[in-house]
Amino acid sequence: MFRHSLLLLLAACADTRSAQTDACALHKGARDVQVGQFHSCALLCDGSVRCWGDNSFGQLGLGDRETRGDAPGELGPALPAVDLGVAQRAIGLALGTSHSCALLEHGAVKCWGANASGELGLGDRIERGSERRQMGDALAEVALGSARVAAIAAGGSHTCALFDSGKLKCWGANYSGELGLGDTAVRGDDADDMGSALGYIDLGAAAVVVQVVAGQNHTCARLQDGRVKCWGDNGAGRLGLGDAAKRGDAAGEMGDALPALALGREARVEHLAAHGGSHSCALLRDGRVKCWGENNFGALGVGDARNRGADPTQLGDALPSVELAGLRATSIEAGSAVTCTILSDRSTRCWGYNQYAALGTGDTRNRGDTPGNDLSAVQLGANRYAIAVRPSSGNHTCALLDDGSIKCWGGNGQGQLGQGHGDTLGDDPSEMGDSLSPLDLRATP
Repeated sequence: MFRHSLLLLLAACADTRSAQTDACALHKGARDVQVGQFHSCALLCDGSVRCWGDNSFGQLGLGDRETRGDAPGELGPALPAVDLGVAQRAIGLALGTSHSCALLEHGAVKCWGANASGELGLGDRIERGSERRQMGDALAEVALGSARVAAIAAGGSHTCALFDSGKLKCWGANYSGELGLGDTAVRGDDADDMGSALGYIDLGAAAVVVQVVAGQNHTCARLQDGRVKCWGDNGAGRLGLGDAAKRGDAAGEMGDALPALALGREARVEHLAAHGGSHSCALLRDGRVKCWGENNFGALGVGDARNRGADPTQLGDALPSVELAGLRATSIEAGSAVTCTILSDRSTRCWGYNQYAALGTGDTRNRGDTPGNDLSAVQLGANRYAIAVRPSSGNHTCALLDDGSIKCWGGNGQGQLGQGHGDTLGDDPSEMGDSLSPLDLRATP
């Protein structure tokens, strides 16, 4: 049952998973990379996790608060793996603003870092990871009941678990109803909140969730029947419901009462994207991309800076697709005010806010906010291409390449690019391509 559901969950990402498997078999590098606001983590092929960047709340899981990656000699063999416990291997990662979570092989979840809103799901508000005694076997698994977890997602300060049954639970901050439980009470900061006491999110009769994504304070789910439902904060129309009213913060707003997103006639969603920001995107079966929500810097990629989603006349067939130079998208990811896609020619293109060079275009000019999108391909090096690209909830972007290596660009004030300094990278063409070094993630001897 678990294997069947997991394959269903990742059906839209089959090519990426195959490429990741091949990269592991051939190069024994990284299987995935995920990004928080100012920190990043890699899931290596051996199931270990290594994190770098800001560590103010112990989000690197290394038993201290020391930043890694902003000085020479802090990565490679000097960067320890996160201690997840004896013989524990990770198969998935999710990073919030300042917390990190790992999905373990046996279907359990462990989280560390900031915990002011119970986002670690440990029954208190005590951060984990800033002291060695808090990690390893001492770091408790999140109490979610007996069901196995198939995938995890983390927003600003909330976390979600998708079970192999197609059901969904979320915990942490809930000030806008992002937990989808019909109130605004935080969950996870009290032991009585978790386990069987934490209810499944009601998305309607017979709803089966196959993907969950988390924005700064909203959440979206893709259902098995192709529909998309979103709840939580609805500023700038980020829920895509034709108004600005929150959903999930009061009784009677979830279940069959929660409308599905309208993306147009015969628009079948293959993949959702939202990570720590105020907009969301959908990859459609025909390779088109549609985005909605906040658009101050062109993150929706439609040639202007007008928000979409709070007016019903902006949705459905009226919601424009992103112009992708005549190519089909094969993946889509959305960060704070940046959106990135991998296209059918294997190129990576990003648009939105670019003051810190998170678009990787060799300049600091925004893309997507003026007519005639100039979606320059991100230069990743000779004969190299991305199989996953992750714009952050802060100001940087990381990509997993076809050879299992990782490259990051953009803002770097906390060492989140892992280059041994704090300088921004990607604001000059000479800093990209082969000049941008892959991260050194060699295992500790």
